[in-house]
Amino acid sequence: MTRPHAFLTALAVCAALTLPAGAQAWRTLDISRPLDEQGALRTTVTFGAGRLSLRPDRAAHLYDLSLRYDADRATPIYTFDALERSLLVGVRYADGGSRWRSDRGSELRLALPTSLDLDLNIEAGAAEGEIDLTGLRVRALALSVGAADTRLRIDQPNAHRIPVLRLDAGAANLETIHLANARADRIVVNVGVGRVLLDMSGSWEADTDIEVSAALGKIELIVPPAVGVRIEMSSLLQSVELPGLSKVGNAWVSADYDSAPHKLRLTASGALGRIELRRSAR
Repeated sequence: MTRPHAFLTALAVCAALTLPAGAQAWRTLDISRPLDEQGALRTTVTFGAGRLSLRPDRAAHLYDLSLRYDADRATPIYTFDALERSLLVGVRYADGGSRWRSDRGSELRLALPTSLDLDLNIEAGAAEGEIDLTGLRVRALALSVGAADTRLRIDQPNAHRIPVLRLDAGAANLETIHLANARADRIVVNVGVGRVLLDMSGSWEADTDIEVSAALGKIELIVPPAVGVRIEMSSLLQSVELPGLSKVGNAWVSADYDSAPHKLRLTASGALGRIELRRSAR
């Protein structure tokens, strides 16, 4: 990995005051890098607990990072490889882990450019996340959350089609808003005992396949009225609420499925606790 270049616009590691034994020693790491147009950016975020924010940066930054962490328990993760065009940010704990810790005072804020293609891999652990990809040019996306509330939103159509979008939620409450704007051909969802909201409102231009693997989790599906829906189960299911769908073999199918301009096909495996379908206004 290359060292950060001298033209980083800000690099500050602020030492905390001396604290009593057992108290937390907070540090802050702030780094930004001027925008260049040398190619796509691969970004990996690994953050165990606290608050995580990822948003578009419409200023002249390749990335703009602010990280607050407890120096008694953790060290910051930051590497940028200019040749590989890869960015790695987050926190590593003393035992080598980076997830599933109770560290509510920690915070990671990252802004990424709207002008470059992005490949994103986000591991949020037990962090509360607000991830806004509106306006970003996302080519690939994988989001994993462990045991906290996370919201992902995309309020306008993505510049690229994403071949496979991956969502993993252990015991978390994961909400996705306007997910159709991701323009994903295939969405793969793994849910443990948590809840996943798939709001498939947004711009539809092609059919979408969703694959759900569950272990007693709950799936809430919101779909525009003009989209035909087919839900097929090869799983144990505790309860189901699918208004407007009729049972056909192992599947539930909307009355307008064959004639609908766009179709959503969902297949579920494992032990799904509950699945609910609602129609959005548009």
